[in-house]
Amino acid sequence: MASKPALKSIRKSFDTRVARALELFRTASPIATTGSTGTGLDPSQARQVIGLAFLQMAQSTEELIESTFVRYVAGAVAPSGAHPALRLGAASDIAHAYALIAGDPKHDPSSDYLSWTKWKGTSALAVVFFVGGNPFASLDPTDQQHFANGLIIRNRVAHDSEKCKADFKALSLTHLGKPSNGTLFQGFNVGHLLTTVSNRGFGKTAPMQAFFEHYHDAYVRIGQHICPA
Repeated sequence: MASKPALKSIRKSFDTRVARALELFRTASPIATTGSTGTGLDPSQARQVIGLAFLQMAQSTEELIESTFVRYVAGAVAPSGAHPALRLGAASDIAHAYALIAGDPKHDPSSDYLSWTKWKGTSALAVVFFVGGNPFASLDPTDQQHFANGLIIRNRVAHDSEKCKADFKALSLTHLGKPSNGTLFQGFNVGHLLTTVSNRGFGKTAPMQAFFEHYHDAYVRIGQHICPA
């Protein structure tokens, strides 16, 4: 019998990439906010670096969601030993798991795309395969919202569409405590938002820290919830 697919290396890769993104942010943040340099970067370049670090962090989380979901369907166990109760028998391997999830026996994960960016959709799919949809359906609703908001920031880094701009503006106004019809200064971008120190949107008991760090903490919680180490 073939061994079950492993999740230990996948969780380790997630932890490493997210930690590196945070380290990059903390290196670039002083340059972005005060202009202190010595690295050859100017503040605008540092803000771009911060945006790219956030993109890496968000994509790493999305990849963990996909990898964990697929491997759970194939009978994998998290590094902690936790695993969802399968409603159906385990898939025979990862390729079979992808075919079941996609509902397409010819599904090719190298060329066919599955979306994991909408938590509601992921939770609904989880109910099909796992008892109670857990652990995906049981993620704290607050972190589900942080994941959705993080997607808005991630999309603004990756895309320049009018929708991405409008969504990012609306989220920024909320985080900054401004009315929905308020304005942002010209040139306001992802780097400006992510270096802002506040706890708005993350609860009164949350620490006063940069929004990048708040989202980092949310992504770490999500990773630990779905694939506990």
